[in-house]
Amino acid sequence: MSAAFAPLDDLVIETVDSVCGSSKTLTAIAVALDRARTEGVKTLVAMPSLQLIAEMSELARRQSDVPVTVITSSSEEPAADARRPPTTAMLLEHIQHTASGGEVSAIALTAPDGSGLARPGRPVGADHRRSPGVILARAPFRLYDNWRALTSFLELNEPVTDSPGLRRSRRRRDAASYVAATTMLSERELKLWQTFELIIANGPEQSSPGEYRQVQQRVEPLRAKAREAAKAAAQAADDRVLKPYCELTPVALKRVQRRVELVPVDDIYRVLDPVASWVLQGCPIFTEWEAWVRLLSGKSGGPQRGQISICGFRRPDALRRFRRVTMLGALLQHSLCVAVWESLGVRFVPSPLIKLNQTTTLIGPRRLRIFWLTEESWSKRLRDRSGGIAAILDAVAKAAVINPSAPLCVVVNKDNGSEDNPEAVRKFFPSAQIMPHRVEGQNRFRHCDQLIHCAALNAYTPDIRFLEEVLGIDALDQRIARTGGAVYQSLMRLSLRDPSARRDATLVVMDRDVAEWLPQWFAPSAQVEVAGIDADIVARKGRPGRPKKPNALTNAQRQQRWRDRHR
Repeated sequence: MSAAFAPLDDLVIETVDSVCGSSKTLTAIAVALDRARTEGVKTLVAMPSLQLIAEMSELARRQSDVPVTVITSSSEEPAADARRPPTTAMLLEHIQHTASGGEVSAIALTAPDGSGLARPGRPVGADHRRSPGVILARAPFRLYDNWRALTSFLELNEPVTDSPGLRRSRRRRDAASYVAATTMLSERELKLWQTFELIIANGPEQSSPGEYRQVQQRVEPLRAKAREAAKAAAQAADDRVLKPYCELTPVALKRVQRRVELVPVDDIYRVLDPVASWVLQGCPIFTEWEAWVRLLSGKSGGPQRGQISICGFRRPDALRRFRRVTMLGALLQHSLCVAVWESLGVRFVPSPLIKLNQTTTLIGPRRLRIFWLTEESWSKRLRDRSGGIAAILDAVAKAAVINPSAPLCVVVNKDNGSEDNPEAVRKFFPSAQIMPHRVEGQNRFRHCDQLIHCAALNAYTPDIRFLEEVLGIDALDQRIARTGGAVYQSLMRLSLRDPSARRDATLVVMDRDVAEWLPQWFAPSAQVEVAGIDADIVARKGRPGRPKKPNALTNAQRQQRWRDRHR
């Protein structure tokens, strides 16, 4: 078994899983300050954004005289002659430094693309597409004739033959084979067939001549059924055969380091930079064997020519060195971080220090209205087939579920707009404010009661398949962890976060399954309404291949025409 899937049965992580607005971060800071003051415990607090670190460090310094140290990468690149040391070096020096009494340190969470703790001079924040610091995935590379830029520092290792997902898939495959076999041949027929074969093997001397002749006549139909059952079982197993994944290993670490250093002057290495950074940080990365061979051979054509996807995950081995590890998050049990690490054997237990387990948000006398636009799985491709973001926003505006004169937050993909480029959204909603994808810890949207979330946050198909087949995380669970979690975080930045607010809230999402998943986190449930928007703007997903011709002939009609022509 690859070292990437080595079990972590000895690692226990305490969790604080409570809804947004339940004061998880404030309570954790207060507990850290108290332990530092009374027990002399040094605590590292990792947070997902620089803004949240600035707020919490200022609050901690105001409340106590405990030393508070902030360790982050710089938001602005310093001058070459005054460049700060790497964040990793500062963090290591701080951990090894022995201080009298306790201390609280706020550090920036490592970004999934390898920035942040890896190099100085970059703003730190986890990628909105994935669980912070865990899942590594990137747009499929299209190298075409430049595949040597990738193979010059990476090589293919042995195929992955054992992992949590593969073990579960084997069990499913065996169960499907058994069901297929028993459908063709019942247990009674199987026992009867085995008895007949035993009688024939013993010969007529061990039984009466009449019984032997009768067995020879009756065994042939059972043998035919047994052959059909074996064929059906083999077919069921073949249908569930997984694509082999192989781990990519560095040819030489010096070559990998050179790829990172050449990023400022080479466009190709800028694309490959995340992969090189992951390798330097010791993260296991994988790719499909078929895609790698197709890339190197250069014989494949069509849309998949030169395309390869590299994905992987971060192992939590470094957390073993800490005396106590606590993870805080809203809907933590639905995150990809917990799903991946649980598959590796990590045990998650409720924290005995921070006892917060609020499962719902009380909305008081207010109403929460949730509208959805399509029953299909929302994606950029579906957005483009429907006419682009302009057509989607126009359909929402015509549905009259949003008050255009009231404050409004809108979340769109980065290629449609941003806080610095809101023109595409304000064309339909003049008072709209673009909300960023990463909103954890931000309280500047509490004056808004309306949200339109039309960003497609799905992973690429190879990444979804990798997590499903190798780590055993279902595609639906991945979808809820990505899109559902992001929508919930954005929604809880509105006035719902303010217990004193009394205005009704409105949310428009693209996916029906996400809209129907959200009400369980609010109470009373009778005041949460879910409804669809009556709009035919969203294109429906069709079957692959060319569309069917209208009034097309059936196979029988085509044969009849051939016979008529050749009479």
